[in-house]
Amino acid sequence: MKATGVILILTSIYFGKLADEQHSRYIGILCLVVLVSGIIAFGWGGWRKGLRSPEERKRYAAVMFGFWPGVNKTRQTLEIFAWLLPLLGGPLLAVYALEHYPVVDEKVLYGFPMLMIAVIIIFSKFPYFFSSGPMVLTGFLKFIVLFSMAMMVSFLCYGTILWANGSIDRSEIVRDVIWTDKRRLTGKKPQYFVIVQSWHDSSHEFKLSITKKVYDGLKPGSPVLLTIGKGALHIEWIRSIDNPP
Repeated sequence: MKATGVILILTSIYFGKLADEQHSRYIGILCLVVLVSGIIAFGWGGWRKGLRSPEERKRYAAVMFGFWPGVNKTRQTLEIFAWLLPLLGGPLLAVYALEHYPVVDEKVLYGFPMLMIAVIIIFSKFPYFFSSGPMVLTGFLKFIVLFSMAMMVSFLCYGTILWANGSIDRSEIVRDVIWTDKRRLTGKKPQYFVIVQSWHDSSHEFKLSITKKVYDGLKPGSPVLLTIGKGALHIEWIRSIDNPP
């Protein structure tokens, strides 16, 4: 199991490099999931060294797959799928929301780590979240499991909030905004950005992702045309970015 953990961690490094080169959020999420899986596998491999008797090894195998003798396997299977749904769906929903309903001010995302810490503290009070059958996890493995669950819940919460904020919103506000700089990130899939002044506070700036067409059309002294939504949850998001006619 330790070897599996090392392989997964090395694989996550490759995915991380690929995500950086292609500026892909989807590959970045995949990298994060593989990394956490590798850390769990590595920690679990070290934890099971203390299992010496055949009975202990049998119980360990039951923990690995979540199937305990005498417990309804249909219910256990449904529980596993119930956990897999938010585990995979949360990050994908968050990425979908960020790409289709991008927020104007990314400071909104700063609450993500604080939410994770809060979830870890809350979940640590309930043994259900760090146990498998009659076996309760402890130490490093307990922390890793709680960390993974907190990440899953945080992605799901943020993804749902950002998706609902944009999908329900019907407002459209068009603004001519002054841009102060434009940037290009090279790679297999180049990305383009424009830095604009906030319409709420001129001392604050936003970094917005744009298309190559808009990037090439930015002329010194000319504004950039933003169409934004107020947000159903009052989080401003970007509908479109264009050059003025």
